[in-house]
Amino acid sequence: MIKKLLITASCLTALTFSMPCAATNFTADTETNIDIFDYESLSSSVASMTQYLHNYGFIAIRGVPEYVETKAPLIKMARAFAAQSPEEKAKCTPKDSFSTGWSDGIEVFNGKKDSYKGSYYAVIGEEAEKALPNTWPPETWEHATAFKDAYLALATMIFETGKEILPLLGLDFDNLSGKGRMLHYGAIPEGEDDGNPNWCSVHRDHGLFTGLIPATYVKDGQIVPKPAGAGLYIREKEIKAPDDVMLFQVGEMIDLVTGQGIIATPHHVQKAFDGHERFTMALFFNIDPEHQLFSTSVDDEYKGRFTQGMTYAEWCAASYDRYK
Repeated sequence: MIKKLLITASCLTALTFSMPCAATNFTADTETNIDIFDYESLSSSVASMTQYLHNYGFIAIRGVPEYVETKAPLIKMARAFAAQSPEEKAKCTPKDSFSTGWSDGIEVFNGKKDSYKGSYYAVIGEEAEKALPNTWPPETWEHATAFKDAYLALATMIFETGKEILPLLGLDFDNLSGKGRMLHYGAIPEGEDDGNPNWCSVHRDHGLFTGLIPATYVKDGQIVPKPAGAGLYIREKEIKAPDDVMLFQVGEMIDLVTGQGIIATPHHVQKAFDGHERFTMALFFNIDPEHQLFSTSVDDEYKGRFTQGMTYAEWCAASYDRYK
């Protein structure tokens, strides 16, 4: 049976924006340009978080237990994977899809190919993997098991944290699934310019919610600070996030189901042209494929993709066509 997606009364209450963002239960970090919410105080920060999401398109959370310790192995394994030859990495690329496994330089935004962006996708959760089996590196690679374990540990942690946040915002959905995306943005060879100033061009994620970790930059084999001007931009704002926070940004699905009560997040990743690599992970939150979608307010950006009553699976298919 096709299910109809509805917004609850509690959600509508949470999405009333008559009050300014209260300066409680979060800190303004002097080394960043963002406000940071405390994981232990999330339940008392609902109004502030909801307002911040609406105003800025993202929230940053500090204090998730064991997060820093779980993130470090993923970055180590991501670097090891990226250091392999193209031929070895290609063994992790399915022939008929880039929904799982490794893909490199194939996405197109606004007519420009993201030539230096590589992605390793995996679905999170046993039920999700039954529907779409993951593609992992072959056991012939010495780090295959460590890579898989590190990937799943961090992606699952981000997924579980997001599942705690969404109900607080009145966005409580059954049958949520997650899709991880380990990202490697390759170094730009000296003197080479493909006409695209971005490692990842401006777009909005089409799903419900996206969890992110702050990026790690590498140059000449060493971890280095974020290069000035490079990195993640949300609504044209450069995001300077400390290493110990977890970020969550708004997908187009929240925008639709709240009737633009919380607005989806345009974002892009700006290149560094002097030999830097960039490593990070994203976790996309998806709803039941059979949910029917309805919205009281539809952004012009969605026209041609969204029709009242379409299923989430149909919405995803129409959204993926943008990247071909």
